[in-house]
Amino acid sequence: MGITIPASFGTYPRILGHYVREMKLLTLEDAVHKATGMAARRMRLGARGLVRPGYAADLVIFNPERSDAPPIRELQRQRQQESTT
Repeated sequence: MGITIPASFGTYPRILGHYVREMKLLTLEDAVHKATGMAARRMRLGARGLVRPGYAADLVIFNPERSDAPPIRELQRQRQQESTT
């Protein structure tokens, strides 16, 4: 499986929980746009990043009041358990 970078665990839930809900540095809409439409445009991915007819999309339904990431060490432990089973 290789080396896993701890910062890769729970990035978007952490952004939604910490920077949107707790610190109020971003609106929910801005955070979602930065993670989807803006990222797709920056990576030059055509027909992605927006919910629009003809576009490819994976949609996630979440509760913004509860979205958050567990501590990184907990996520690492879960990942290690999954890789050994």
